[in-house]
Amino acid sequence: MITKAARDVVPGAEDAGITLVTRGRGFQSRAATSELPTLIDELQHRLGDGPCVQAIWQHETVLVADMATEGRWPLFAPEAARIGARSMLAFQLYTTENTMGALNLHSSQPGAFDDDAVRIGGTLATHAAIALIASQREEQFRDALASRDIIGQAKGILMHRFSIDADRRSRS
Repeated sequence: MITKAARDVVPGAEDAGITLVTRGRGFQSRAATSELPTLIDELQHRLGDGPCVQAIWQHETVLVADMATEGRWPLFAPEAARIGARSMLAFQLYTTENTMGALNLHSSQPGAFDDDAVRIGGTLATHAAIALIASQREEQFRDALASRDIIGQAKGILMHRFSIDADRRSRS
């Protein structure tokens, strides 16, 4: 799992999660390594603002050195610090036109992320985006096959009921 790898290899990361925003702007928290990333996602979703939201919509990497002194998100930052996220690093995931996302790294320590963390996390975010796109395409392929089967069944029923052969000629 990419979030476990991120937690294990990015210097300073204690927790990780992926946030997806799908059609209709629905937030989904995925693959969290603990409860903290999910709580942070829920807070950002409720407030409509925060580092992850900025990373997704502004297509950038967002580094927060200390939530206790952060001024960009006056409602989000103090609450995030209170629940245990003092540092945060959010990477926009390049996905599809219907789904966007972010890989989010958290630490209970202020100043936890340095240039190496940004570089390594960025590489992992690229891999996460590729895996996410592949997963979505596989799901679309399975859906298409299921639809094809249903259409084939309906075609068979119509052919039988109305005495139509495969070339659409009636046998009346």
